[in-house]
Amino acid sequence: MAALSGKLTDFEIPTILQFIKMSSKNGVLKIASEKIKGEIHFKNSSIVYAMDGDQNSGEVALFNLFQLKDGAFEFVPSEDIRDSHFDLPIDKAYESLQSQLKEWEEITKSIPDLNLTVRLIPDPSVKEVKISPPQWIVAAQVDSLKSLKDLSVTTGFSQLETARTVYSLIKEGLAEVSDQPTDKSQADDAPLMEDQLDDVYEEEEEDDEKPVGKETEEEKSKRISRRKHKKGFFR
Repeated sequence: MAALSGKLTDFEIPTILQFIKMSSKNGVLKIASEKIKGEIHFKNSSIVYAMDGDQNSGEVALFNLFQLKDGAFEFVPSEDIRDSHFDLPIDKAYESLQSQLKEWEEITKSIPDLNLTVRLIPDPSVKEVKISPPQWIVAAQVDSLKSLKDLSVTTGFSQLETARTVYSLIKEGLAEVSDQPTDKSQADDAPLMEDQLDDVYEEEEEDDEKPVGKETEEEKSKRISRRKHKKGFFR
């Protein structure tokens, strides 16, 4: 099989994957667009390695590459394949990523751009605030200037995981996104929401863990850090 190449406007990636599967060839699919460049490595009709221009790898890179609608591609048959990071059959990869793309389509209705900044709502109308560990981790990193991309870096979550978590906070009435950094008055109100999130776990502390008197910011930071470690919030 000679090198298969063309434009993504003529052949969608799912179609390209089927060509590669039918060929039963090992090789490397190189994809390049204005937004991103990447590679997908195939061995024995499975995807064994993927990376994109943002240095993401594995299924995160696959997800990013699957979103591309324009650009060029080239599949080069080769036995020079990167060491396997995972082993994902082509059909399974397609089904899994199609599901994620459908989820992403829903998320982008509320979060059309990952460069948007995130703001916690100081006084949410919900009666009781209950959040998951991923929501807590993201909420704890929100400030007046961080975009979703910034939050992805500071939390260590993928951009998809970050967007999914922020979307869940939006649906629960705890956060919103903006194309402008939060102004000073809004930033001053943000700690109110942080205190509410902190209170979710306050009830679960032992009496000797609770602060006595007024805490300094350093003491509060250390107390929250201890609690997060105890809850297993860090990977």
